[in-house]
Amino acid sequence: MTPRRELRRSGVRPPTSLGRVPYGLSVFLIVPLLVLVAIAGGTALLSERLARAKSLSDAEQAAVRLTRYLVGPVLAEAIEGVPGRWEELDRRVQDRLADGSIRTVFVWNSSGHVLYTSDEDFPGGTFAPSPHLRVAATGTVVSDVVDQPEAGYPGRPDGPMMEVYVPLSVGRQRLVVESYFSYDRITLETARLRGEIIPVAVGALVALELVQVPIGLSLLRRVRRQDAERTELLGRNLTASDRERRAIAADVHDGPVQDLAAVAYALSALRPGLPPAAQRTADDLTSDVRETVGGLRTLMADLYPQPRPPTPE
Repeated sequence: MTPRRELRRSGVRPPTSLGRVPYGLSVFLIVPLLVLVAIAGGTALLSERLARAKSLSDAEQAAVRLTRYLVGPVLAEAIEGVPGRWEELDRRVQDRLADGSIRTVFVWNSSGHVLYTSDEDFPGGTFAPSPHLRVAATGTVVSDVVDQPEAGYPGRPDGPMMEVYVPLSVGRQRLVVESYFSYDRITLETARLRGEIIPVAVGALVALELVQVPIGLSLLRRVRRQDAERTELLGRNLTASDRERRAIAADVHDGPVQDLAAVAYALSALRPGLPPAAQRTADDLTSDVRETVGGLRTLMADLYPQPRPPTPE
C-alpha cells in the first residue's frame, strides 16, 4: 500500500500535489505582473494629464505675451480710431499665426461682441457670453480644451483645440483676447512624457520581477522538496503504526483469545459430569468467557481492520 493510500485510509489529508504551485507562491509571482500592467496603464493616463496641464500652461504664457506685446498696444490705437491700426493688428496676428501653433485669435468685449478675429470666414456679430468669457472679463486668465470653437461658424477648424482667454483693459473697456492653439502640442507632449516616464517605471518593475523570479523558483523547489519529505515521513509513520497494530492484534489472537476459547470448550466438556448446581455455575462461566472472547475480537478489529472483499459486479 502506497503512503498516499495509507494517508487516505487513516483519514489524514495528503499533502499538496508536487505538480501544483502553492497559492502563496503564485501570488508572489503574479502580483508583480499585475502591478506592472497597472503601472503601465496608469503612467499612460498620467502622462496625458501632465501633458495637457503643461501644454495649457505654455499656451497661457504664449497667449499672455501675444495679448500684451502684440495685440494690446495696436488694439488701443485701433479702437481710438487711428488710421491703419486695424490693418497693422491683423498683420501682426497673421505673422504670429504663420508658425501654426496658434490657430485663431478673437477679441471680445464683455457683452460678447466680436471686435476682431483673424479668421476671414467668421461673419462677426454678438454672441451670448460663455462662462469662460465672463470669468476672463473679471481679470482672470482662463484656459481649457474644447472640441470646437466657442462661436460656431462654417469655416471653423475641426477637432479639439486649446483655447485661452486673456483679459485686456483698453481705456475703460474690459476686453478679452481669445486664442486657439493646436491640440498637436498636447499629443506631442504626451508622447514625449510617455517616452520618458514609462521606460523608467516599467524598467524598474521588470528588473524587480527578474530578481523575484529566481527567488520564487527557489522557493518553489524548496516547498516541493519539503512536501515530498513530509509525504514520505507520514507514510513511514503510518506504515510503522500499521505494522505495530497488526502485531498486537496477532498477539491477542494467538494468546488470550485462543486460551479463553480453550477454557470455554473445557467447561462445556465438563458440564455433563457435574451436579445440577455446578452445571449452572459452569454455564455462567462459559457465557462470561465467550463474552470476553467476543470483546477481544472486537478489540482486534479496531486495532487492525481487515480489508473488505471486493464487491462483485
